Amino acid sequence: MADYSDTIEDAGRRFNVEPALIRAVMMAESGGDPKARSRAGATGLMQIMPDTARRLGVDASDPVQSIYGAANLLSQHLDHYGNVPDACAPIMGALIGRIGPMPKQALTQGAWHLFIRPPLAPKAPLTWLRNRKSRSRPA
Repeated sequence: MADYSDTIEDAGRRFNVEPALIRAVMMAESGGDPKARSRAGATGLMQIMPDTARRLGVDASDPVQSIYGAANLLSQHLDHYGNVPDACAPIMGALIGRIGPMPKQALTQGAWHLFIRPPLAPKAPLTWLRNRKSRSRPA
């Protein structure tokens, strides 16, 4: 698997998203395979749907653009929802659907960590995930 660490770090800085979260979503969505394609039509490293890729102005099949696009989308969701579990729910929905139904409240009550925790995320405490401050709150 190619090393996208520098791109992930830069995208994290640019969009104010913890790089470990970007990496975790990447691993959960494609296992690090830039040629991955879902039955639903999501493509690339971050499994971005074509309409979403167009809206974000990225080519989802290009690994670097896919990372920046996903970081941008994560940032938008974090700003809108104000917390990681709710921000990840729309992104991880397809993954959750593949392993069985999971009520949204399960994500907000802590089950979400099963999807982004070891070996996908660092072993350090994930307080930054729970304490991210939203730059703007929905009305």
